[in-house]
Amino acid sequence: GIGQVYYDHLKDNEKALDYIAKAYTIYTTQKSPYRSDAEAIIGYVYKKMKDEGKTDKFKEILKKNNIQFD
Repeated sequence: GIGQVYYDHLKDNEKALDYIAKAYTIYTTQKSPYRSDAEAIIGYVYKKMKDEGKTDKFKEILKKNNIQFD
């Protein structure tokens, strides 16, 4: 939830991505259906960060959270 607040309301994509990546990892481990919601938001954040020229930072945040990005 906090990742979505950072994304939707505070417009802080880097903090949003960090929190959403943590949630994604938990949801994946628990086999939660919320994983797909987290994936969607990660996709939205990627698009915004790509448009801002921050794909390196995007990859760095995912790597910090042990998420592979190809």
